[in-house]
Amino acid sequence: MHEHGRTEGLPVFASAVLGLVAGHAIAYLIAIPDAHRRAAVLQNTGHAYLPILVEIGLILAVAGAASIVMRALGSRARLHEGSVAETAVALGALQVGAFVVLEVVERLVTHMPLHELVSDHLLAVGVLVQLGVAVVGALVLRAMARTAARLASVFAAPRTLRPAGLIPLPVARMLGPSPMLIGAVGVRGPPLP
Repeated sequence: MHEHGRTEGLPVFASAVLGLVAGHAIAYLIAIPDAHRRAAVLQNTGHAYLPILVEIGLILAVAGAASIVMRALGSRARLHEGSVAETAVALGALQVGAFVVLEVVERLVTHMPLHELVSDHLLAVGVLVQLGVAVVGALVLRAMARTAARLASVFAAPRTLRPAGLIPLPVARMLGPSPMLIGAVGVRGPPLP
C-alpha cells in the first residue's frame, strides 16, 4: 500500500489482530457447535492466551484509529485511499496465515493430534471465516479513512463567513408613518371613518 493517508501499517495490523480473534471465535462456534465439547477443545489446545490477545487487539485498534485520524489531519492534500480489495487481500493473508499457524502451534505445544483440525473442519471453516472477517475489516478501515478525511476537511476549512452563507433580513423603514397605517391605533386599529 502507498503512503499519503491510505489505511496501512498500524491500522491494518490492528484490524488483522482483531479480525484474527473474532474469526477464531466464530470459526470455533461454527465448527464445534456443542458448547461443552467446544470448551473442552479450547481448554485442551492451550487457548488460555486469547483474553490477552483480545486486550492487545483493542489497544492496537485504538492506536490504529488514532493513526488514521492523525494522518488525515496532518495531510494538506486530499487523502488517497487504498482500494477495499487491496486492504481485504492484505488482511486476509495476515489473518489466514496467523490462524493456521496458531492452530498448528497450539496443538503441537499441547501434544494434541493435528487431525482434529481436519476432522472437525476447523481449518477449512477458520480459513473461510477469516477471509469474510477480512472483508469486513477492510470496509471498516475504508469508512474510518473517509470519515477522518471529511473531519480533516472540516477543520481545514476557512473560518470566515461567506456572502453565500448570509441570510438577508428585511430592515424596517423608519422614515415616517406608512400611508396604510395612518390613523391606526396599535397593530390592529378600528377602521377609519
